[in-house]
Amino acid sequence: MDAGVGFLLSFFKRELGGPPYAQHARFLDEARARGVVSGRSNPANFKAYRLPLGGPLPRTVADRVIVTGDAGGFVNCYTGEGIYHAMVTGEHAAVTAAEALAAGDCSAAGLARYETRWRGEIGRELADSLRIQKKLFARPRLADRIIGAAAADPKLCRLLARVALGEEDLRKKKLEMALRFLLARFRRAPSAPRGAG
Repeated sequence: MDAGVGFLLSFFKRELGGPPYAQHARFLDEARARGVVSGRSNPANFKAYRLPLGGPLPRTVADRVIVTGDAGGFVNCYTGEGIYHAMVTGEHAAVTAAEALAAGDCSAAGLARYETRWRGEIGRELADSLRIQKKLFARPRLADRIIGAAAADPKLCRLLARVALGEEDLRKKKLEMALRFLLARFRRAPSAPRGAG
């Protein structure tokens, strides 16, 4: 099984420090103690990477150049998932490059269809992930409250997961998510003592 843990670089430097592997091993030890995973972290299989969580580059083509995957910033900005986006952009890059070669035009203008294609398929999803990331990462207490509400409401948890995975559209599910969050928070709020009033 593969398991990873991610931290904002600023948080890692300010709050955690030390070698990244120690944080990964601690994360898995805590998950194992809770019965979430079995086994231990293996340092021989550990790799630490910085993920580009700032959204796609403003321009992903130039003369004789098409940028795909992590190099182009094609990563979900709050889950860190990027394999799907690398495959999508790789496919669009291949089709666009083949067309450009056949037309004898590998200029930025000749490759411009690539940007139209990836924006049409994953552009909105990536923009939404950046919007969520900016709100949550700037307000850790809000992120904690959302996680707590999702733990109390399985439907909210599934909805958040489906939005995170790109299976649901954030803009279409935003109101439902907000209502389920408020309902879950209301259910978890401590009730007033009897006779108070």
